[in-house]
Amino acid sequence: MTKVPDGFTVGRFLLNIMENNTSQEIRPHHETRKVKFAGIEADIDLLIAPLILRLWKHGIKTCQSCEENEPGVVWIQFPDYKNAKRFFDAVSLRASYLAWSNDFGCTDGEDCFSIRFDQDDLRTVLKQFPAKFPIGQE
Repeated sequence: MTKVPDGFTVGRFLLNIMENNTSQEIRPHHETRKVKFAGIEADIDLLIAPLILRLWKHGIKTCQSCEENEPGVVWIQFPDYKNAKRFFDAVSLRASYLAWSNDFGCTDGEDCFSIRFDQDDLRTVLKQFPAKFPIGQE
């Protein structure tokens, strides 16, 4: 019988196995917080919640994200090329590591795009999307 690792619910453990069906690697569940903006609401990993909120405020849409998709690596998935490119263009000269991938057919048959970057660059990436907006745009 398989033991559910500490920090996992049974459902999260089973979902993790299904998501990683070629591997039995177990990724820990990250603490999240509810983020809301302009009718969008999602539970976002605590470490990257401020970044995701700022992306939304800057008009950059996201699909999924993880504060540590791989050891030391932040992952953000965007619904299309346009949104991924806006993020990439803003951070590409400042982040020490960026990886871009096309996630073929991820939503309604449309391609999504993922960008991964080093967790150590999170503060630098966050600075590329200022929190302050002109009056009326917050």
